[in-house]
Amino acid sequence: MSSLDNVNTCGTTEIIIFSLTVISGTIDAVLPKWIMTLTGTDEDEDGSPQTESFDKPLFLTFIMFLAMLSVLPIHWAVMIFRLNFPGYDFNNEKEVHNDKEGLEHPRAANETDPPNLVPTRKIPARTYFILAIPATCDLIASATLMIGLQYVHISIQQTLCGSQIIFIALLKHNVLKHRLLKFHWVGVFWNAVSVVLIGMAALLPSVEGEEGIEKDTSTKTIVLGVCLTLFASFMQASQAAIDEHVMKMDDPVPPLLMVGMNGFWGVFLCMVLVFPLAYWLPGNDDGSYEDPFSALSIAIHSNDIQIALALKFISSLCFNISAVLLMLKLSSVWYGIMNNLLPLTVWTTELFVYYFISQSFGEAWSSESYFLIASMVILIYGMAIYNAPNAYSILLMGNWYSFGIDCTIEYDSIRKEKEKEGMDAKLANSLTHMSTSLTVSDFSSDSSNASDLFASLLEYEPILE
Repeated sequence: MSSLDNVNTCGTTEIIIFSLTVISGTIDAVLPKWIMTLTGTDEDEDGSPQTESFDKPLFLTFIMFLAMLSVLPIHWAVMIFRLNFPGYDFNNEKEVHNDKEGLEHPRAANETDPPNLVPTRKIPARTYFILAIPATCDLIASATLMIGLQYVHISIQQTLCGSQIIFIALLKHNVLKHRLLKFHWVGVFWNAVSVVLIGMAALLPSVEGEEGIEKDTSTKTIVLGVCLTLFASFMQASQAAIDEHVMKMDDPVPPLLMVGMNGFWGVFLCMVLVFPLAYWLPGNDDGSYEDPFSALSIAIHSNDIQIALALKFISSLCFNISAVLLMLKLSSVWYGIMNNLLPLTVWTTELFVYYFISQSFGEAWSSESYFLIASMVILIYGMAIYNAPNAYSILLMGNWYSFGIDCTIEYDSIRKEKEKEGMDAKLANSLTHMSTSLTVSDFSSDSSNASDLFASLLEYEPILE
């Protein structure tokens, strides 16, 4: 069977997980812009109350990492009670037992009631510190996105975040030394076209609402917002490259632990570095760039902001857990599809809020909306090309939507390589099973394992490239 046909089954559970990821991701993206427009009561230097805007992007970043940190107890519960959670395979973990001579041997897969089981796969302490590196990238990216959200629409920012595939490709090619094929670079090209279009949309002089009230955002601040978003996309791409390396280490990190430790390091760095630095730097927030004490005081004295921060916490928690479930229950391809849908769902949500709930929030239809639609279509097209030959991707085979580009030879090469990897894995499993069975069982009673191995050897046929 071709690797293109190897698609995960999508049942009711998978549909619910995918829907929850899209919904929670949309809410999590829309909330910060709304929260930063809220006002609350704070006390000035002489103790008298004063009304202030909750324009606190770094504090919102802290809330996001706090939500991710709360995933750690879920990881501990899964490990302690050996819960059946995707990404945790307790049935196939490596275990040892002691024989009569005191020697340790690996446990056979079909062995029952072995004495003195001791799990051998323990996460080394250094891994917890290595996870601080992607967490730092995530902190820089998230804080930069929150700050950039003050200068551009959330729909424009979400679409610009699609540019991270450009940075991922460049990092893989130049830093990780991965060989990218022609269709990868074609996908990168169309993503670059999308970024140019969305940049033009952001700089267009748009009109807010039907009354013709012009935007008060200057060109310089819009350019600043676009540049901050692109920088954040680069940091997100760096985080993705590091996460990929961490997941391929000899001691792979469980998915919930990776999310939880990301939150731990994010909270830690906010407390010891980001907040002190923001408080020390000069700015318009009581003389600081951002005063965390003022943010905490406003949150304590305002019920509306407390509710808004609670919603942000819940949406971030739900999005991170559902995103992990999405990748594990379905595949990373579906995660990519979800990322492609988010700019569209965020934008339609903004339009719905503006026209049907309150014109104080959301986003109106304007001249830049046409560029936004075009950039979203091109972004999805480029992503689908880059993700080939996975399911629900676009194959460039010389057809009209390929603009004459034919990458059939590259797709065939990938198919053969995946088929060869599958056969190699099957042979390795047979050899491992045979070896452990001969070690812990009587050889004369295990002839069936030998016959299974012989059948696998007959089936194995190296695929020449």
